[in-house]
Amino acid sequence: RAKGAVAHRTGNTDEAVAAYLKAIALSPNDAQAHQGLAVASLGVDPLATIEHMRIARELDPENPFNRPTVIALAALGRNDEAIETLRAGITGLSGLDQMIYDDLADIYLFALGRPDEAVRWASKLLSLESDSIRGAIAMVRVWIAVGDLDRAARWLAAVTETGRSSDSVNFYRVNLAIAQGDMAAASEALQAISSGRGKMGGPNLENKARLCIVEADYGCAYSAAIGFGQSLDQFEARGSAWPPSRAAQQLFLAVVAARTGERPDEPAQAVIEITSTLPRAGMGGQGSYYKDAEAFILQGKEALALDALEDSLLGDQGFVPWDSFRRLADDGIVLSELDGNPQFEDWKTRFRERRETARAKMVEMEELGEIPAPPAGSS
Repeated sequence: RAKGAVAHRTGNTDEAVAAYLKAIALSPNDAQAHQGLAVASLGVDPLATIEHMRIARELDPENPFNRPTVIALAALGRNDEAIETLRAGITGLSGLDQMIYDDLADIYLFALGRPDEAVRWASKLLSLESDSIRGAIAMVRVWIAVGDLDRAARWLAAVTETGRSSDSVNFYRVNLAIAQGDMAAASEALQAISSGRGKMGGPNLENKARLCIVEADYGCAYSAAIGFGQSLDQFEARGSAWPPSRAAQQLFLAVVAARTGERPDEPAQAVIEITSTLPRAGMGGQGSYYKDAEAFILQGKEALALDALEDSLLGDQGFVPWDSFRRLADDGIVLSELDGNPQFEDWKTRFRERRETARAKMVEMEELGEIPAPPAGSS
């Protein structure tokens, strides 16, 4: 079991899975081994994660930890089950409940496209700890999603002005600055993100490639995208694959090719082939609609791009806020190439109506005291 934990921490998924399977073969009732296998399997076999978390909880029913099950369910698009599991797991213990509320906020925002529902759970998170960084960042996310960049900036300042920071905080500094069109601030925030190990490839190459494309620095974008791809290659060789990241990397290469006079067909087609394997209802899977639309635009297939955009208007008034470059989708880096197309203009109108309806509902909730306003003094 210990070998599995070490292998997982160093990104060796195949070794981790093999070590945990061996531990289980030697001791089938080892709850921690089943839990370890569930965690190690998350990125490659969410069904295995669900099954081994079920076994672990049967063997150790007093252990309240069940987050891998939720992540696996959300990845598979089984959002109702994920929400039910989270609600059932609320314990009254502040630390665990903060994580549960944050996960509920994420599912409503990233899986269901409902920032006006996500904000309720972000608010509950803050009710447990009023100065929670996790809670403030959840608020930043939902206000960026509805285009209220002033409130998002004030919530972010509530963290940064106290001198508290983390990679998560800096990541949303990047996102907010891109949405604001402040590329200098985005670059500064990106440089503050640690260059730790992981699939981001040292100096956060995925974010760097994205930012370079927004800045139209295609040499920088190409170099970052190639480096990012090499990092993904290393992790895939160890059994850890993350198709959304690979799709993003191929999209970056397609944009660079198109914007520098080269043919984008091969990487653009790779994007479409990768996204076809992803459950669209899963956590973050809806972003695949924009990746598809962007890839089709780069291939000159406007009709298919418009079909993908139609699908991005989710059920129950949900919507996908950002394009693949962290720009609000109605001002997307690649999507805006459809500006002037009557069908695209109609899509933008309907997208904006959904976003503004959600924002108005959230503002009303704030005025009624149902959710907190940004702390006084933040700017």
